[in-house]
Amino acid sequence: MNIGSKPESTYFTLDVLGRYICNTFDEALANSDPTTRAAAGLPPRSDMQPFDFIVIGGGTFGGALAEHLWFRSTGSSKRILVLEAGPFLIPEHQQNLPTLGLGGEVWGVPWNSNVSSTGLAYCVGGLSIWWGGWATRLLDSETPASVWPPTVLKELNDKKLSNGDNGYFRQSGQQLGVTTTNDFIFGDLHAALREQLYKALDSRKVAEATPLASLPDAPPVEILDTAPALTELAALLGASLPNPLPSTPAALAQLEQEFRNKLKLEAPLAVQARPEHAGFFPMNKFSTVPLLIKAARGASRESNGDDVRKRFMIVPRCHVKRLDVKSEPGGKRVTAIQTQRGEFPVASGCKIIIAQGAIESTRLALLSFGEDGRIGSNLMAHLRSNIDFQIPRTALTGLSPTIKALQSSALLVRGQHKFKKPDGTDDGTVGHFHLQITASGLGNAANPDSEVELFQTVPDMDTVKQHLLATDSKIVITIRGIGEMQPDNPNSNVTLDLDPNEVDYGERKAYVNLKLTVKDQQLWDAMDAASDELAVALANGGKVDIISRNPTTQIVERNVDATGLTTALPYRIPSTANDAGRRDGLGTTYHEAGTLRMGDDSSKSVTDANGKFHGVKNAYAVGLSVFPTVGSPNPMLTGIALARRLGDHLTPRGPTAPPPASNASGSPTASPPAPDTSGPADQ
Repeated sequence: MNIGSKPESTYFTLDVLGRYICNTFDEALANSDPTTRAAAGLPPRSDMQPFDFIVIGGGTFGGALAEHLWFRSTGSSKRILVLEAGPFLIPEHQQNLPTLGLGGEVWGVPWNSNVSSTGLAYCVGGLSIWWGGWATRLLDSETPASVWPPTVLKELNDKKLSNGDNGYFRQSGQQLGVTTTNDFIFGDLHAALREQLYKALDSRKVAEATPLASLPDAPPVEILDTAPALTELAALLGASLPNPLPSTPAALAQLEQEFRNKLKLEAPLAVQARPEHAGFFPMNKFSTVPLLIKAARGASRESNGDDVRKRFMIVPRCHVKRLDVKSEPGGKRVTAIQTQRGEFPVASGCKIIIAQGAIESTRLALLSFGEDGRIGSNLMAHLRSNIDFQIPRTALTGLSPTIKALQSSALLVRGQHKFKKPDGTDDGTVGHFHLQITASGLGNAANPDSEVELFQTVPDMDTVKQHLLATDSKIVITIRGIGEMQPDNPNSNVTLDLDPNEVDYGERKAYVNLKLTVKDQQLWDAMDAASDELAVALANGGKVDIISRNPTTQIVERNVDATGLTTALPYRIPSTANDAGRRDGLGTTYHEAGTLRMGDDSSKSVTDANGKFHGVKNAYAVGLSVFPTVGSPNPMLTGIALARRLGDHLTPRGPTAPPPASNASGSPTASPPAPDTSGPADQ
């Protein structure tokens, strides 16, 4: 048995981080199960307890939930175990570190599909180490009350919960850092591009852009419990108040609304460059790895290195194959977890939370609970397109010619498309999309430091090569369109592969069917058209250079009208290496969702409003799999909100306990943590 091993030394490194943060499978068993402890030759302990919560998947949402469970149970003896299929890789988001150029070291595709897929990041923290950081909030129209449980919608959207805590969208925004988004992206380029974008939308140059006045306030405004003064709005924008101020109440109100609307264009990025409280470091770009490290080391400190009393353990490189289930009066119960390292028993009071990503979570549910016609249905993902082009800096009328420093900008435009009947009239329904605008320029990008700077400032790392084409006279702009797919498509689902030879760790692989509906195709076309309209508006009558991503990043047309984007970058998924199609493949957006959808009606959903599987007493799901609809935003904000909500449900706080404050990571804390003087995780 591997119990109490020291940090391993490789040819290059001493694995201190992995050993201090993680436990082995044998350590978790021997310090929670008396039979295994006896077999290991360890002395019996009368104070040994089984784990109260076992989280399967230590990636984005499993990691966030596990840390929240650990904090919520502070002062109790409740124990949390995280089983992660991959290794410990790096301690935070890779953009918080010097440029590593991480490749495919931990990526894998464990399923088969009718479309190509990027698969999963098998490591502690999962995809949160790579994600772009856009954390946009779902609109009410993207979460229809006819399919989302009303209690969930209320608690997501409310400013305050009944216990005095912030609503879950607010909590999630604070944890991610989007409530202070303007502390990261600012400067002359950003201000000039935002002003030009605002004027373009105000004059309806992007026909299906959602009017700014109809959108909710930007996160830094919405999070405020009192209405902000005009000076506060100006500070959030990084703008100056006009001098003199308007003299009439109506004109002042108009100026306030203009400031609010301009703030709605700010990219809601999960980057915290300034701490919320004195004495803390800012977390920079959000990842769940620091949360897991905090919980693991905090638990080690609490127990003085005694694994029997330690409340939180992470076991890496542990693939969960299936769950053993027993039928009981009132429903089924998970009794054991089968892994490639052996069986892990589940105590009668233990809760199992499946957090492996939508497809693998669905596969585990199908293997463990059986096929019922609901598990695996409602599969959705995102429609995604990209256009890259250069504009002359003179196209931005508000940009001073004296500015030379390399700068970046990130802005957001939301849109709605009205679906049509075959006769061309509106059918009364809409589809949602949004456009993520990233710009870089004003410096000499041939400078060797440019890539380093852009790597840490451009939200989407896969656009760095395009933005290196920026010069002191040209600004590179990327418009990434992301649209929702329709729910309840009978042709999109996750099943078990019918070929018995297609297995992963001895169990049948999942098979993914992901197909477009007629409405999906309509929305994708409309979104691409909106991107082109926006490009024309930003070019402001000037010529552009069009950049293609295939087969390599290169300028394919120079000094042409911006309207040429429509033909130079066609509305299609590339079919060959040289195809300049702007669309990404359906399986490449990382955002599969909906296959374990939550709902109050057990005949139409897989999990209840808290994510508990209907008919299973102690099994829950968290993450995109439980979304009834996917909307157009990156699912991070909603997924973290639902993870925090589930954590609160599983560890209810007494009615007289006050709501905790928040620290720089967004997780509640009563005071700054004490210094960590404990040793490795196995002590």
